Amino acid sequence: MKQKLINAEFCLILNLLGTFFLLLSFKSSPFIFWGMLSVIDLSMLLFFDEVYLWKNRKSLLREPSAKRLRIYLVALVIAYIILLIKNIELLLLIIFNLVIILCVDFLLDLSKKSRK
Repeated sequence: MKQKLINAEFCLILNLLGTFFLLLSFKSSPFIFWGMLSVIDLSMLLFFDEVYLWKNRKSLLREPSAKRLRIYLVALVIAYIILLIKNIELLLLIIFNLVIILCVDFLLDLSKKSRK
């Protein structure tokens, strides 16, 4: 359980820092933009286990690292609000990308369960 929280914390920090770099490189450097977006997506697919976090959310409330996760989530929401003000095209692209990544992650979880 501790390792999954550490992995989730890593993914949220990477997502938060990546959002800043995505804003900087959206118009100026498409190669850096798509590269950073790919790194964020790959980290979310490999390390972030939202199904586990959702199922164990009540037991995780006592963990100090879970409190940090909530802080990172609030900071990510604030970053998305800033993106709404700065560049709505980028925000829509990131939200669409997150929906696709969540769908892919859901399908990967289903395929893992069907193999067992």
